[in-house]
Amino acid sequence: MPPQQPNPVPTTPASPPQSFTPSTPPKHHHSYWLLIAAGVAIAILTYLGISQVTSAPVSIFALFTNPEMGGYALFLLPAVVVSLILILISWRWGRNIYRKENRPVQGFFFGTSLYLLLVFLALGITNVLLVGYAHTVADDVSFAVGLIFSIFFITSIQILYVGLLICMGLLIYSTRSSPEEPSQAPSPLAIQFRYAVMGVMIIFALYIFGLAAPIATATHQQWLCNLVYSSRAKADCLLNTSAIAASENAAQNSGNSGTFTIVKTDYKQIKDLHEVGGKLAYAFENNDGTSGVAYDGQVVSGAYQKVGILPIAEVGGKLAYEAYKGDKEIIVWDGQEFGTSYNRASQPTDIGGKLAFVAEIGKKYFVVYDGKEYGREADGAGRPTSIQGKLAYAADTNINGGQYVVFDGKQVGGRYGRVEWIKDEDGHLVFEGVNGNGTLLVVDGKEYGFGYGQIQNHVLIDGKLAFSAQKDGKTVIVYEGTEIGTGSSYEAGPYNIKGQLAYIAANPDGTSQLMVGGQAVGPVMSGSVRNVDVSKGGRVVVQIDDGSKQCRGVVHGPIYLDGEKVYEGCSSNPFGFFGEKLLFWTQEGGDKALWYDGKKIGQGFYGYNYFAVVDGKLAIAAFASAGQGVQYSLLLEQ
Repeated sequence: MPPQQPNPVPTTPASPPQSFTPSTPPKHHHSYWLLIAAGVAIAILTYLGISQVTSAPVSIFALFTNPEMGGYALFLLPAVVVSLILILISWRWGRNIYRKENRPVQGFFFGTSLYLLLVFLALGITNVLLVGYAHTVADDVSFAVGLIFSIFFITSIQILYVGLLICMGLLIYSTRSSPEEPSQAPSPLAIQFRYAVMGVMIIFALYIFGLAAPIATATHQQWLCNLVYSSRAKADCLLNTSAIAASENAAQNSGNSGTFTIVKTDYKQIKDLHEVGGKLAYAFENNDGTSGVAYDGQVVSGAYQKVGILPIAEVGGKLAYEAYKGDKEIIVWDGQEFGTSYNRASQPTDIGGKLAFVAEIGKKYFVVYDGKEYGREADGAGRPTSIQGKLAYAADTNINGGQYVVFDGKQVGGRYGRVEWIKDEDGHLVFEGVNGNGTLLVVDGKEYGFGYGQIQNHVLIDGKLAFSAQKDGKTVIVYEGTEIGTGSSYEAGPYNIKGQLAYIAANPDGTSQLMVGGQAVGPVMSGSVRNVDVSKGGRVVVQIDDGSKQCRGVVHGPIYLDGEKVYEGCSSNPFGFFGEKLLFWTQEGGDKALWYDGKKIGQGFYGYNYFAVVDGKLAIAAFASAGQGVQYSLLLEQ
């Protein structure tokens, strides 16, 4: 037999060499860095836009670095929940566009746009609901609602902005995975819907973030400012595009009341406007905390870094003001220093063309007039007042108790718990004394008001006193000791109109009527009387609150000037005559202005603080927003 061969070892065919090809990135990996750049650009633009709407920091770090925010933790929770829901909706929708349709760029921009659009809608709905609710509840609750909304708005802006960053980050990260195969083709309606969402979001963002403002400024088209959402940004826009602000430092605004020049300044505040020798003087405060006084367009307090709160007075036709020198407060009059020997000198006052002021040594106050001290015998003295060119002041003593008035070196009237004020009215010494059982008016030493509650208003008519006071829960007018009027729950007045007694009578049917010399004058007015003013020439203005519309804390209704309705809408203080011209504050929508002698002025400013008539012309201190603060300007009638 042939020898047996060993069984062959079974072999498997050799496998072909394996290829080790590295994994490839997704098809649209080149879009990854493009989307990152787009996300950074959107984040920056959104941050800049938010800074135009609110001065609050929008960085998430502000929530942890600002100690005051710690108490508002509960207000963060709604924004956190809302933000998470919006992130989930927007991210999933944008991610699905990429996964199913292989459209990373469209998925990113649609998801981002959807998030922003939902944020705008959420804040808008919150605003409408809270503001509407605040209008239906009591004033104290309304204030609380407004406070809650202000806190919620600030904190939610920060949280929702961080939510935008997270949403964009998730959308960009989603593009690192491969899309599904095969890709699905979206319907034309879906494409149109996505572009519509992105378009609406862009329009909302342009409106809310105020892009119309720089366009309006560049083109000098003021009507575009009405397309700005933020009231602060709108005020800036109106100011910068108005004919009254065509140049950086000054411009002209013509109207029925003449021409106004607006002078912009770098001051943090302008205050205490006064006419001194026919020229304008005012105090100002700088952003670094220093302050000073300007007179006739020039800073005159250069030797002092700080002046008093309301420091200015005219004494003998010359400028006087309070200033700090070292650790002392002194008086500067006509460039010379007074009161340097005292710890403090304040309240410069003109008494017959001579300087009077209040001095303090060792916490004891007294009056210095024409270089002589008055009231040192009392425990305190102050409020120097000129009565027919002679000195009157209030003094108090702890021995006998009470305060009293000294005029021309003699005590006038009795002693009172306190003396509220001292005035020269038509050459008569008038002051108000308050005791535990009520208020008394003292005219040339004679007391009035016994048997009545608080005295509200008063006037002298040919030296005869008329006043309004509370009695049995009602307001009555008392003239020469006789009660007049309808005896309703409210009577406004009294007033002196060309030598005749005048007041506003409240009729039983809720209407009001101006009464002059016992006769009805002008129309019957429906609504509550809020403000009345009478000029020295006898012009009368009445502001009525008809309650027909909410005006964010101000009055809505007509304004009657000399019996004729000259305005109807939202108005408030300042309100009254400057010279013989009427001025009051108005608001129409978000636009604020001043109604002055039949013409609106001051559009574009955020507020108006101080007013003075200088050489027959009106001067106004107004402010507008500037960055995170305000910038003051002077409006000067020419």
